[in-house]
Amino acid sequence: TSNNNYGADDFRLNNTGTIIGFTPINDSTFTFDLANRKLLQQQSAYPHYTDSNTTRVTSWNLSTEPFINKIKVAFLEKYEPTYSVDVSKNGNEVILGAALNLYKADDKANKLWGTPLPGTAYAVKISGNGKTVAAALENGTIRWYRMSDGKELLAFYLTADKKRWILFTPSGYYDASAGAEDLLGWHVNNGKDKAPSFYPVSRFRKQFYRP
Repeated sequence: TSNNNYGADDFRLNNTGTIIGFTPINDSTFTFDLANRKLLQQQSAYPHYTDSNTTRVTSWNLSTEPFINKIKVAFLEKYEPTYSVDVSKNGNEVILGAALNLYKADDKANKLWGTPLPGTAYAVKISGNGKTVAAALENGTIRWYRMSDGKELLAFYLTADKKRWILFTPSGYYDASAGAEDLLGWHVNNGKDKAPSFYPVSRFRKQFYRP
């Protein structure tokens, strides 16, 4: 459980997708540098929105009927509103962060892919090189997805004390700051009459720790 809800105006990503800027609601602004494994309490220098001269997304905020270049988006699930949007530098690709899915569309509002999300996407940002998109989700994680097909690549979680962090891939490989390792693990149900088991990832450190 997390109280990390991120504002779209301060959600930023650099050219390669390796430096993320974010501001938890009612909190300080942070930057996380993936390559150097550093969490900094400062604003990222990178922009939060791509200004495309060729593509405009309208009527998207909390809407089930957004428009791309005045063409109605018709591929959202029934009653699914959109919460966030970003446009690629060339204007050919649009990312829509919705209540249930992350979507990529072209400039004519055609769906290119859709990826189910574990929480509403409150903010999205395409990397400058157009290869990845990051999404800040309702469950307190920030996740990176591949722009070509929507495959999830990596997740980042900042603890409530805003000092510890975890990075993990869908296959279970992880990195973590000191004191955060045992917050990640596997929850295993043992039937309705028995308490579930939790196996911290630290028990499998040799196999899964891959900074």
